[in-house]
Amino acid sequence: MRIRLALSFAVLVVPMLTASAQRLPMPRDRRPARPAELPPQPASLAREFAYKRLPYSAESYPLLSYNDASAPVTAGGMSSWVSWGLGQRIDYRIAPAVSATMDFTSSLWGAPVRTETVELGLRLRPDRNANRFYPFLDVRFGYMQAFQSQFRPFDVEDPFGGGAPGQGSRWSRGFGAVGGGGIEYTLSRMFSVTSSAVLMRSRLATRTFLTGGEETEFWMTTYRYTVGLRFNPVRSVHPPVPYPNAAAPQR
Repeated sequence: MRIRLALSFAVLVVPMLTASAQRLPMPRDRRPARPAELPPQPASLAREFAYKRLPYSAESYPLLSYNDASAPVTAGGMSSWVSWGLGQRIDYRIAPAVSATMDFTSSLWGAPVRTETVELGLRLRPDRNANRFYPFLDVRFGYMQAFQSQFRPFDVEDPFGGGAPGQGSRWSRGFGAVGGGGIEYTLSRMFSVTSSAVLMRSRLATRTFLTGGEETEFWMTTYRYTVGLRFNPVRSVHPPVPYPNAAAPQR
């Protein structure tokens, strides 16, 4: 009788103990797992991401221009000339690769005609990254005026057959389209050098005050080469707070 009871106990209890030993233990810590550490960034990218580039910039550039008109612009019959001048640009980035621009130029030296322009348009260029060279394209619409002032002695006749001797001037003005391109080279985080070649095609009207205010219309083609210094301010960006370490054991 005792042997039968022992065998029955072994048959019932031993499988139960074996099944309970095969169960997986339940985790005691239900907190979310800590994410894996990100790989280190390259030093150049880390330096760039530590600063945010502001959307506006300013540029100043000397320019060399060649002007070719389809009709005489000066009282002496000059229709083409080369001159030196200065230009300024205000740039506001409206998209990562598109900026709205406003240019003011003046050609002051080297020719008897002074030209001035005001130009509005767009600049297309890639977004700034770790590179140093950035090509760009410019498309603008501008207003141009060309002014020549002269003093003719009172005993000299007007070569164009009219007008009184003395002070005289010719003034041309009109609108035109501007297109060109160039390249930008970064010197530092905020300064860069630009170089560009630009073509402006304008339709101008000339008024000659020396001959009684007669007006003539003509086309003016301006070829311009510039080298400028661009300033784009930045502000520092605080790095993100690192992921906290595992909680310290409670005491």
